Amino acid sequence: MKATLLFMGVLSLLFSACSGQADSEERAADLTEIQHTPYLISVNDADSLIRHADNVVVLDVRKAERYEEGHLPGAQRIYRPDYESDTFSYKGMHAEKQKLEYELGMRGIDSSSLILLYDEHGNVDAARLWWILVQFGHRKVRLIDGGYTAWTLSGRQVSSEMQPAEEKEFHFPHEFDNSLNIERKELLSLLSDSSRIIIDCRSDDEYSGKIIKNGALKGGHIPGALHEDYIYCLRYDGDYTFLSPDSLRKMFEANGIGPDSKIITYCHSGVRSALSLFVLREILGYSDVRNYDGSWVEWTHFEDSPIESEPLKKEI
Repeated sequence: MKATLLFMGVLSLLFSACSGQADSEERAADLTEIQHTPYLISVNDADSLIRHADNVVVLDVRKAERYEEGHLPGAQRIYRPDYESDTFSYKGMHAEKQKLEYELGMRGIDSSSLILLYDEHGNVDAARLWWILVQFGHRKVRLIDGGYTAWTLSGRQVSSEMQPAEEKEFHFPHEFDNSLNIERKELLSLLSDSSRIIIDCRSDDEYSGKIIKNGALKGGHIPGALHEDYIYCLRYDGDYTFLSPDSLRKMFEANGIGPDSKIITYCHSGVRSALSLFVLREILGYSDVRNYDGSWVEWTHFEDSPIESEPLKKEI
């Protein structure tokens, strides 16, 4: 009996090891297929860069309390108010060049630094910052696939120490170029253009108008917008890494969104939709994708912005 139990235990351990190895190999295969984008790296590669490369700065894109509980070793913290504009009557617009240059320099970053970004919600906030940085011309930036969740699930060390950075001078090579952005007035002019696909990346309840989040004045969605919640791009029941390119492609194509589509993404304030843009443009290689910076917050602040909403279901 003891021998049988021992044998079964060994089999169980072997099965677990093989299963873990298969998962790792699957993730590696996914990233190999994604490697046409220079902006995404695995936890393994990030760990190697942090340990061995020069002038690499890790930015933790989370709230202070989460950062203080634990972060990647040596990471500096940055969050939404640090890279948002202070000049609009509503929140969420990208920061101006001078403000962001100051915030990055204060965190020990100069124009030659490689910036590694992560958060703990599938890199939704990290993708927003990536979206801003590349349009100012700083392209030495990477998202750590899976972020903090994948890092900790891999068994890697985290730290609660807050090390002050040595302040440096940071300068972007040019102004914000709008290459991945669309502004409200242009979006208004395109609503009747059937060749354009607008993707609402929010939750079901936000899309229908059942929920109105802080900052927005009305509920509903932009007329004609398709609904594709950004969360389905990620392994939300696991390590928060991106799904395989094949799975992502099938998901979007099922809604009529293909590589030749002209796409505009939006959400509440351009954060979740920046991640969807990253998926469509960087992982799937769709070339014509722009994110609406102001998104639903800005859209609802103007009376000439048309709105659609779905009738709310009455509970019986």
